[in-house]
Amino acid sequence: MKFWKQISVVFAIAIALFLFQGTRAEAATYKFTFTGEEANGYFIYDTAAKGETKSPYMTQYYGGGRDYKVDLGEKGLFQGAVSNAIVFLPREEDKILTKIREQHDKQYGKDDEHNVLLPADLFLLQIRSFERQPKSNYSFVSYFKYPEEAFHGSTKLPTNIPLNAEIEVFPKVDFPKTLGKAIVKAPVQTKIEKISD
Repeated sequence: MKFWKQISVVFAIAIALFLFQGTRAEAATYKFTFTGEEANGYFIYDTAAKGETKSPYMTQYYGGGRDYKVDLGEKGLFQGAVSNAIVFLPREEDKILTKIREQHDKQYGKDDEHNVLLPADLFLLQIRSFERQPKSNYSFVSYFKYPEEAFHGSTKLPTNIPLNAEIEVFPKVDFPKTLGKAIVKAPVQTKIEKISD
């Protein structure tokens, strides 16, 4: 009987190692690059980052981002070593997001400027206030907007992406009150390249 217990433990460890190796093999580091007349830059993220799902239409990958640089020319240069990636698919049918927006509007007032339910596929670079270098009272968010269904309904971190996007940069996000004003809203060309396993 003792022999079978030892076999079971060895077997369980072997399965765990196999699954761990399989997971590690899938993890990789990617570089998202964007270029345009008003905005250029990049951010690096790891597909092993654990996602936090707020709704079936949005997953936030805290700690998944590494180096980033957002160069807006005369409007500012934003760079650092810690960032977060968010994949967000705004949809009218997202009941959870609708409820969150209603709670926001009741507490902070209606934000008519930003319709967060307007259908699109969004890839976001987020740097929370305490992660900014130097630290700030505000978070930084850069939206990359693609046509609806560009991500095929997936909120996983993308490994390929359409060429054309619209960037919108918000350097003074006072979460959850307001996004603040966008200092750039312009077309950019985007690409993703794998940089390591």
